[in-house]
Amino acid sequence: MIRLAYLIAAGIVLIVPQVLETHEIVDGAGVSLMGANLYVLACLVLFLIGYEIGSVNRGRTQIAAFRRRFGAKPSGPRYISSAFLAILLVWSICGVYVGVRQLTSSIGIQRYLFLLEQGGSAMEHARGDSIGMAAASGGLPGYIKLLNANCVTSLAVVLMMLGEGKRLKGVVGIAMSVMIGACFVLRNIIYIERLTLVILVPLGYHIWRNGGGRVRKHVAVWAGIALALAEIESIRRGYGFGAFGFFALYVQSGMINLSLIQNTFDGAHSFGLMTILTPIYYIAKALGIPFDVGLTFSWVWNAAQNAYGYLYQDFGIWGPLTLAPFGFLCGHLDQSDGPVFNRSVAGLFLRRLKILVAYGCLSMFAVPAFHGPELYFVGLCVFLCSWLEIRRPTLCFRAAGIIGRGRPTRELRHRSQFLTR
Repeated sequence: MIRLAYLIAAGIVLIVPQVLETHEIVDGAGVSLMGANLYVLACLVLFLIGYEIGSVNRGRTQIAAFRRRFGAKPSGPRYISSAFLAILLVWSICGVYVGVRQLTSSIGIQRYLFLLEQGGSAMEHARGDSIGMAAASGGLPGYIKLLNANCVTSLAVVLMMLGEGKRLKGVVGIAMSVMIGACFVLRNIIYIERLTLVILVPLGYHIWRNGGGRVRKHVAVWAGIALALAEIESIRRGYGFGAFGFFALYVQSGMINLSLIQNTFDGAHSFGLMTILTPIYYIAKALGIPFDVGLTFSWVWNAAQNAYGYLYQDFGIWGPLTLAPFGFLCGHLDQSDGPVFNRSVAGLFLRRLKILVAYGCLSMFAVPAFHGPELYFVGLCVFLCSWLEIRRPTLCFRAAGIIGRGRPTRELRHRSQFLTR
């Protein structure tokens, strides 16, 4: 899955600028993309080399080891418990509340909605004066704003579990899952974010590959909702075109910016602070520790880079060399599949982690998901959910005070099933 996501993103940035005419907003006249294309190709080749080395016999070795330890039969409940869905729903509602709180503490909900309807520059000013307001100017602290990713986490966990063969239990389970999806949609409407919708692609592929015909119909419905939401948000952003127009605009500007940064970069490299070490940058920024990662290069339309532009800021011409060890790790991770990996916290988390890594790779055609702290926060929450899902029967027994006092009675084992059935 990770290799496919990376190939798609690399193909997009190599092909789209060659096929589509550069939009007039992106003033790229006279800018040659030869250097940028060679940089992306070098990254692609080294990633594939590392991936192939990392994936040699890895899958068979891991599966054999897990079978010896846990057995070949998949474990875990057949249904997603209502209690677990309730926890995820509350988590999503907290994320929506953070978004609403950002509006009420700044320009107000009514004013924000009015400016959204205006679109274009009015909407951009509304976002900057509300959800983009810094804590020093009266906005919420960064660690509070980070909780808006709760909506993404909850939906991702539910879709991951559906892709693992689990099902929703009854009307209550279906209703809570729909409300989790509604929180995700509402969050994207508030923040006007389209790149977050990219996470639905690897999640949909995960479900489509492992689910049956009925599940695939749900995937098709959610895909239609995501495309409609992306189109609406793109039209609101102005410039006179929709989702596919903005998609081409981001790709073209990213490659032109990469070419410009290769020719005009004049400053110290950030050595990972713009890519894999981004959380360190934001933590240092929150603590008041200065990190000089200023814009010391030319750019068009928007200073935002694609993943390769940020990679050049970090390591310069040596950036492609970092893709070899990254591909090696992805080759290991991409083999963590199969029902036998549901038997431990580490195995279940690795299986889900590769979906998040695929999301990060797929978003490399624009501002990548790993450029901000949200993806790492979602990964932490997914790990906690995996831990809770595997360890919760033990937690129930421990709460009953029976750990270390012999085998649980049938009655107590039955009581613990409220979280596992």
